[in-house]
Amino acid sequence: MNIEIDFINLHINNIMKTEREISLLKKVEICILLIAIIAISAPFFVSIPVYSQSKMLTGTELIINGDFENDTVGITSDYHFSRTNLKPEGYWSVLQNPWEVFYQFSNCSDHTTGDGHMMCLNGHYLDGKVAWQQIISDIQQNTTFFFSLWITSVNPNRPPNISIIINNIEVTGSPIQLSEDTCKWYNFTCDWSSGNSTSAIIQIIDNNLAEIGNDFALDDISFMPYCTVNADAGGDITICYGEQLTVGNEATGGYPPYHYEWLQNPGIIGTNEFRATVTNQESGQYIIKVTDESGCIDYDTVNVTVVPEINFELQASVPLPACPCETVVLSGPEGYNYTWSTGETTQEIIANQSGEYSLICSTDEGCSAEDDIYVELSTAEFFVEIEDAEAESGETIEIPLDLFRSISNPRCNFDDLFMRIIYNKTLLLPKLSDEFVVYTEDNMQIIEFTGKFDDLEKSLRFVATLGNSHCTDITIDEFNIGCNEIQLNLDHGRFCSSNICFDPTPRLFDDSGLLFLAQNTPNPASGITNIQFGLIESGATRISLVNLLGEEADQIASSSYEPGMYSVDYDVSSLPPGVYFIVLETPSQVLTRRLDIVK
Repeated sequence: MNIEIDFINLHINNIMKTEREISLLKKVEICILLIAIIAISAPFFVSIPVYSQSKMLTGTELIINGDFENDTVGITSDYHFSRTNLKPEGYWSVLQNPWEVFYQFSNCSDHTTGDGHMMCLNGHYLDGKVAWQQIISDIQQNTTFFFSLWITSVNPNRPPNISIIINNIEVTGSPIQLSEDTCKWYNFTCDWSSGNSTSAIIQIIDNNLAEIGNDFALDDISFMPYCTVNADAGGDITICYGEQLTVGNEATGGYPPYHYEWLQNPGIIGTNEFRATVTNQESGQYIIKVTDESGCIDYDTVNVTVVPEINFELQASVPLPACPCETVVLSGPEGYNYTWSTGETTQEIIANQSGEYSLICSTDEGCSAEDDIYVELSTAEFFVEIEDAEAESGETIEIPLDLFRSISNPRCNFDDLFMRIIYNKTLLLPKLSDEFVVYTEDNMQIIEFTGKFDDLEKSLRFVATLGNSHCTDITIDEFNIGCNEIQLNLDHGRFCSSNICFDPTPRLFDDSGLLFLAQNTPNPASGITNIQFGLIESGATRISLVNLLGEEADQIASSSYEPGMYSVDYDVSSLPPGVYFIVLETPSQVLTRRLDIVK
């Protein structure tokens, strides 16, 4: 329920006579009280906005015979009066129907009741002639008055242009240009401030000097002072939940003594005094009504904003205790100012070490609350060992790979693993499962594994070959489980050939060359593509093309080669598009490269 009582814009436009004015004002006050009663009986703390320092009329009408029901009493005009003839320009009369006096006028009713009287005028052809005037003496200085006038055209030809003049100054909103529509009453209203004046000369002047047409009627002219009593509920205020406050100030203006009434009073103490205590712990609006000795009423409101109770619990972004490398984000509720025990002032912080953290949440109004949380960070440790081994050239060997992990928090899995092992490529020929990726860089063979920790094989299988060195380190070059906060214990292995002839010198490979299979260019290819490769041993060497099913699609080269660098141009235009692999097989090595064929 949201009811607005706008007293600032409450203008009583249809003013007739003193009894009618007083009756209307009483009805307005009764409606206001009924609205307030409905609001108070509605669910607790209904909002009823009321504009502060509102305006009301006193009920004292200062215009004599403004509805013309007393014939010509109180009327002053530069026009000529005639009871029966309004045909000449510059004549006026008080009548019930303009048409009955002059046939060219419209058949109009008065504004007040529809069967009452109005002042009808045939517009003057001379400039500056006052159509209607009244002088009001003994008015209050520095007081605002409300002026109201109802006016209509009674002849559609050349409608008049009307100015409202008070004390020789045209009022705001004047002049009034009437339309050609006759018998349609138009209401003009304005406020006028007396300032230092003690009297008001009110004049109505027609600016249209046309001799044909320019005819109009007046009714219900009103001039009333506004009430000057001012209620003061105090300035809007904000408090923290659980606090009490006092609202309201003594009224000013008008005629003391004053009567006070707080119209909306749940949780308010002292409802018949200008100062009251608010005990309610919800935001709301409170209305004070002030009535002075003359019966003038003013209302004012105060909006009390109660900052809701700050009740929160610190939250961590992950379950605690946290796993290594988990980002522990501590966060408070939205919409506050933040002060952490770490000195940070953001809504969220990162807890990067074990310990207790606290947060104070505060509002711009100074209300605050505090909470704390203990953060524990778990630990983890991995152990990886490659055992030493030796074998004769041509012998197949299984080199043990010992794996172990210690994790204090069972929630922390660390299953995803990337491991890279490097060694001298001339001493060991890998015979590994498809889980491993094998390639060479310079003189080193590289084995990579990407997968789950538990899926890593517990040994590495090789064929020992006659290489360019007696022994090679088998180095764990990288062991990555996605977290640099875990302690790694890596124990590298070593392999040595056991059938080397050392008399007179070790019998090894000539390693002046380089074993490699370069990526073909261009790739993808649709026609001729170039394949370059290097050999470090003599013997039968074969290059073939294999499809994704492992089937040989074509033989690119097959011959006995000496160590050195080679280049082959290969035409793929006769092959179906797809993914293939170039396979280089030497007496002791197998190298592969991917080839994409497009059309």
